[in-house]
Amino acid sequence: MVLALGITTTGEKRLLGFVQPGTENEKVCAAFLRELVERGLRYEQGLLCIIDGSKGLRKAVVSVFGALGTSLKTTNYLESLNALVGQRTDKVDYWRTSDQKHRWLAAALLDIEPRLRRIRGYGSLPLLRTALQTEIRGKEGRAEHRAA
Repeated sequence: MVLALGITTTGEKRLLGFVQPGTENEKVCAAFLRELVERGLRYEQGLLCIIDGSKGLRKAVVSVFGALGTSLKTTNYLESLNALVGQRTDKVDYWRTSDQKHRWLAAALLDIEPRLRRIRGYGSLPLLRTALQTEIRGKEGRAEHRAA
């Protein structure tokens, strides 16, 4: 399963969605990210994507949201989330269909989300947002300058 976890400027974790691909290739991950955008994920004012080491996911992020600057790879937030999901689903020995697995994961995530803690250092997130927006405006300005 590929999970998308959002973090608000107040440090709250929000589950944005998940998909069960056969593989983490760019095509599948890009379709998932585009679906999140269609459902209301906004990124025009900046978006910091923290991903695991999946090359397909990285390519998908670039193709959907544009060029990445520094690539951050971390799994801490998702590993703890996956552990909580495992507590609720690991005893299921046999998944009859992928739909059944989907429903179990959705039920587990709905149960878990209200219990997720804020991230440490969330007070600095507004500063990070401002820095991202400044960087975006700077890149747009440099691009306009080159075009002129």
